[in-house]
Amino acid sequence: MAAAPLDLTSWRWSAPLEWLWAEHRATLSTTFAYLFVKCAARLAAMARRGRPLSRSEASRDVWDPVCLLHNVLSVAAGCWSAYAWEAPAAESCAGGVSGPGAAIIRLQLAHCVSDFLCFLPQMLDEMVFVFHHAVLAGVSLVLPHCPGCYWTVVAFSIAEFGSGAVGLDAEWRKAGFRSRGLKRFVVFGLSRLVNLFLLREIWKVTPTIHIFSLSDESGAVVAKFSLPVCMITAVGGSGMMLAVNGVTCWRMFRSYRKQRAKRLRAKADKAP
Repeated sequence: MAAAPLDLTSWRWSAPLEWLWAEHRATLSTTFAYLFVKCAARLAAMARRGRPLSRSEASRDVWDPVCLLHNVLSVAAGCWSAYAWEAPAAESCAGGVSGPGAAIIRLQLAHCVSDFLCFLPQMLDEMVFVFHHAVLAGVSLVLPHCPGCYWTVVAFSIAEFGSGAVGLDAEWRKAGFRSRGLKRFVVFGLSRLVNLFLLREIWKVTPTIHIFSLSDESGAVVAKFSLPVCMITAVGGSGMMLAVNGVTCWRMFRSYRKQRAKRLRAKADKAP
């Protein structure tokens, strides 16, 4: 069932809010839940220390764990949506980002918005996060309305699985255990390679022509134009995300090589 259109001709300022609550209650509720959990986690960490958190403390003790929780929830939601999917794979998600099949996409939007509100100082320390979240939020709003939503759901699930491997490795090391960093690099990199195949499936069903029209009160068309929103979002968004993920992969690979060189030097020093 398609969502009702937003009537911008209404003079009431509350009309957009009423439309959002009526048509996108699931998205708003998810975003508020994410915001509550992240703010509560930050306040709890402050209460334990009895003082405001520094940027590094907020990132290490609060942001990283809640991001890992988000990865786990996203993978679970994506797997369930893919399992319970009944519509043809080439169709869009019914209800857009608030539809039942777009749960994992809805989680990405809530994650981006809540991060901007709760962890903006930490994000500004690494501008790649600002870029990543801005692109992901825009893509999450558009792609559910585009063909191939099933493949989008699967792609998001695999991407979150790869990101979760990075988060789990970070928490593992913070707990005092050893990690070479190779497994997280391999899992993260492979998840992005698999998504290249899924991107091909999305491209195959994405139209290159998308007609928009403007009409007057009588219904007569005043103007129309073609803007391939879905193709722009799929190609542009995927390209930008791949660039960001490429930077992440390179950083992880450099970290692995440094750790490996450090271990080799330690072995050489211990050798008789």
